Amino acid sequence: CNKYQFPPNYLVMYPAQDSIRSIYAASVGCKDAHFADYFERTLQQVALVIAMVTMMAVAQRFMKDKSPNRMVYMIMIFSLSFSALTYFTMSSDQGWTIIPGCRQLFWVRYIDLAVSLSLTVAILGLLVSASLVEIAHKVGCIGMWAMSLYLGARTQRSEVRWTWWALGLVWFGPLVYTLIRTWKVAAYARSVDAGRFYTRQALLVTFPLIAYCFFWMFCEGYHVFSLRGEVLVYCVLDFVSRIFFCLALIARIDTEGSQLVSNYATLGEDQEAAKN
Repeated sequence: CNKYQFPPNYLVMYPAQDSIRSIYAASVGCKDAHFADYFERTLQQVALVIAMVTMMAVAQRFMKDKSPNRMVYMIMIFSLSFSALTYFTMSSDQGWTIIPGCRQLFWVRYIDLAVSLSLTVAILGLLVSASLVEIAHKVGCIGMWAMSLYLGARTQRSEVRWTWWALGLVWFGPLVYTLIRTWKVAAYARSVDAGRFYTRQALLVTFPLIAYCFFWMFCEGYHVFSLRGEVLVYCVLDFVSRIFFCLALIARIDTEGSQLVSNYATLGEDQEAAKN
């Protein structure tokens, strides 16, 4: 503490559980930093429990299912596991830093955004039998977009922050277009039922992505939303794009059984045969 020349009664002014956060805030020159309180932590813990329960349900199906659907189950397990680890990190008061404006920023959320959503998009690519190169391109777009948002949130200069946000749209635009247009057309080329199912699944991912980009403007951008509102909004978006997405996919697998992946997996072969 002497390194930062705190007054003798500094640690007495803060509760024991918040002393580390307060010391760090003071070290970066923030006397009144905004931190997540009991409500935000409880909300993150609830999201952690939901993700863990859903992951265990998927893992149970993965162990019993010997069909090609195992690949989809496996990707869902990794996606939900990473989200669960992220929310455990946030609820245990880790994975954060102080950004300009004396506001707590959970940088671990951006890692989760890059990893979990990449796995979710990979599932959508499997449903339309997209090529490995095309899926890798979309995964790269998500990673670059998430990195642009993170660097924009960390900067202090307003013009630099919105430059990073605009650069993120360069990667965000092709990603959304592929999800709601290119892969949708490919799904409808297989059958109307396949196209409708893909459209529903794609909307569960696309709408949260657009909302995430929109709310970032008011949370990390303009700092209009409170930290409580930010945590609440991001929890809802994560629930829709991860939990509800996986539950809807499981319900579809229960309806079609082993035919879900195999039906969509033949799409690429049919397209190559049509070209020849």
